[in-house]
Amino acid sequence: MRILMLAILTLALLVPLAGCRTYAEQGTAWGALAGGVIGYNAGYKNRDRAALVGALIGGFIGHEIGEDMDREEALRRQYDRGGYYEYDR
Repeated sequence: MRILMLAILTLALLVPLAGCRTYAEQGTAWGALAGGVIGYNAGYKNRDRAALVGALIGGFIGHEIGEDMDREEALRRQYDRGGYYEYDR
């Protein structure tokens, strides 16, 4: 039974992430998953509500981190093409 649950969980993780093209999208997915798991296992009386709140907070934080990584990559690509960083002015 545990192997079946692990297989289902693995597929549930990989299928949504297959369509993620940016770090922001990946960060949202991973953050929501991690936040939901942490919220569910935090020991609160209402586990469903704790998982939902954890997923929302984790998704937001993951999105912000991924968006920052996207910005850094865009600046790096601009610099590699002969551009300049915003701070070089």
